[in-house]
This record gives sequence, C-alpha cells and structure tokens, in this order.
Amino acid sequence: MFNSANKQIDLDYTRLPPAPHVLIKLIDLFHKTDVSFEELEAIIVKDTALCTKVISISNSAAFSQWNDARELKQILVVLGTKTIKSIALTSAVHQFFSQFSKELGETLGSLWLDSLICAHLSRHLAKLTGYEFPDEAHLAGLMHMLGQLVFLSN
Repeated sequence: MFNSANKQIDLDYTRLPPAPHVLIKLIDLFHKTDVSFEELEAIIVKDTALCTKVISISNSAAFSQWNDARELKQILVVLGTKTIKSIALTSAVHQFFSQFSKELGETLGSLWLDSLICAHLSRHLAKLTGYEFPDEAHLAGLMHMLGQLVFLSN
C-alpha cells in the first residue's frame, strides 16, 4: 500500500536532513540509570550549537545565582540532567526544522508552533498515564508533523 502511494506522490526524501546524531547519542545515554556528567560532556561538546545553548541557559537569570561554573562539566552539574535533556531535545528538533526556514517561511512557523503545543501535551499525557519516558513523548510530539514537512519540502 505504501509503495503504491509513494509512487503516485513521487516524494524526494533525500531533501530531508539527517537526524541529529548528537540527539540520538543523548537519548541512548539518558536511557541508562546512571548517567555521568563526563559522558554528557563528551557528547554535548561535539555539537557547537547545543553547547552554546547550554552555556547560554546556564547564564540566564534562572541559574545565574547558583552558577559560578567556568567549565562545561560544572555547567552541566548546575543545570541537572532533566534540564540538559530538555535543552538537547528542543535544540535538536529546532535545528532540524530550521533547515527548511528559507523554503517554507510562515508555514514553518505554524508547523513549529503546532509541534511545540503537541510536544507539551504529549509530555503531560505521558506523565498522567505513568509512561516511563515522558521526554520521548515530548520528542514524538515535536516530530509528529514530519510527514507534512516532507510534503511541503517537495
């Protein structure tokens, strides 16, 4: 069924960017019960945009009173694993969507807003139902409109 639909629509999936490899490594790492900040640092330092975002958030008013950190590992300790995971997921998905901004303009903004709303609701529902990984539900909510992005980019 999908093969015939794909032939009729004739989509070019090669125009989609690859999944962010840092995000995949971080998701794998967060499935472990004992995540070390050294492991987090080793992965995050490979993504300049994510590293910059983490440092920027650590310097925000919300964390500045506790943050005297000068090294990435210290910053990660101040932020904590939940905040780091949230930053990483949101940043990676934003990087993914931003690659289409020139082509899609206002439509992309609408897709992004819908995805953020869905992500928030997905996380909330996951917590209400006792789902073990609410951050994965959040990511699924962010990515749920990927099919529309495929169609729009073709």
